[in-house]
Amino acid sequence: MEKEHILVEASGDSKISMMPKFYSKSWEAQFRERDEPVVPLLAEQESSYDYILFIGDDRLEERINQYKPFYPNMKLEKKCQPSTIDRVLHKLNPRNSNEYIEVWKTNK
Repeated sequence: MEKEHILVEASGDSKISMMPKFYSKSWEAQFRERDEPVVPLLAEQESSYDYILFIGDDRLEERINQYKPFYPNMKLEKKCQPSTIDRVLHKLNPRNSNEYIEVWKTNK
């Protein structure tokens, strides 16, 4: 199986947590992060990604639209809401980040 390349896009007001490898369906997945608007959209110009994980809902539509020129056939795969347990843990420990996540397949 080929290694998947995943961009974690959190240039809104969200924080990036360490991504669990099992979400990618492959222990060989490579993650790149974009957590500041000043970082180039692709994080590494020569990179091509299989998936983009949009972390948080701050300016979400704008952030998604920025990637459509690179991946015009992008398709929403999944919307992930924090669970009730995640929200309780966040109330007990606000450092525990529980963000809304959208997973988009780039169709590269």
